[in-house]
Amino acid sequence: MPDFPRQVPDSLIGIADPIISILGPLVPAADAEQVRSALSQLDVLSVRALGLEVVLPPHPPACDLSVLLPPRTVPPFAQAGDSVLASLARSAPATHTTWWELDTSAQPRSVGAFIRSTGTDGRALMHQVCAKDPALSRAERILADLIEPYWEGEGRLIGFFPRREPAPIAAALLPTSHEMGADIVDALSSQVTATVDRGSELVMHLTGHLDGCGVAVAADAEGRTAVSWEGSFAEREKAMAQDRWAPALQPLPVWGEAMHSLPSLLGVQGFHTFDSLPTIRLLSGIDHIKVGPGGKVKAYVGAHILLPGQR
Repeated sequence: MPDFPRQVPDSLIGIADPIISILGPLVPAADAEQVRSALSQLDVLSVRALGLEVVLPPHPPACDLSVLLPPRTVPPFAQAGDSVLASLARSAPATHTTWWELDTSAQPRSVGAFIRSTGTDGRALMHQVCAKDPALSRAERILADLIEPYWEGEGRLIGFFPRREPAPIAAALLPTSHEMGADIVDALSSQVTATVDRGSELVMHLTGHLDGCGVAVAADAEGRTAVSWEGSFAEREKAMAQDRWAPALQPLPVWGEAMHSLPSLLGVQGFHTFDSLPTIRLLSGIDHIKVGPGGKVKAYVGAHILLPGQR
């Protein structure tokens, strides 16, 4: 378990550093410094969750950052960025949180925002905001055409990186069942530039151990499109608390070179309370595993800050 401080730290750096330490070589030093810089102005109690996205071997190590913020809140690391991001977050319903992502491993750094959607509101808002930027609008239209037949269910996310190089990107996450997820990947495979091999040994292994599934779809302004598969648990916080990831992350040959990174991922699992605020609970662990085109595997780990009254 990460060695979190006993007292509530002054910033989220105090929460990220113990996780970074356990992840070791999965987080390059330069990326870690970018993460710390972005988190230095964020108070622990101002966020709902903190995430680190790490790339597993044999691909070169990289670590990006994400934070879940209260409705209509814009993080300091995005204040000097593109106003279209703030427009997306501040136009969303007052009950909807926003995921903010920072490509700390990229040069130049790129910021993205993703809102949850119920019914068609998220897509309509996305279309309205993106219309202000011609390049972003092209990416949004391509994405909208791809996800149109599958835009249903709970937990959907949609958003964009307006200044991603070499072109703006729009993306969506479609949570679904394993069976429907396989159907969506198969249906989209002939329509996109690059796709995950959903029949790979690793995807099949994770499917056998995890009860949650999602299909991630991305499109950029130049017409490049991609589909990835995400494996998780339907009750992600309970999975962290109960260490339910261990069977899925056994060091088996199916993981290839990533096998040696699995103990570090499992090492971030833990439950913590602060001496000064015992009603504040910190739950750390694995959120989901993403398998993309070419077999590139990313693990999303982090911490959920649970306030009184939250489950």
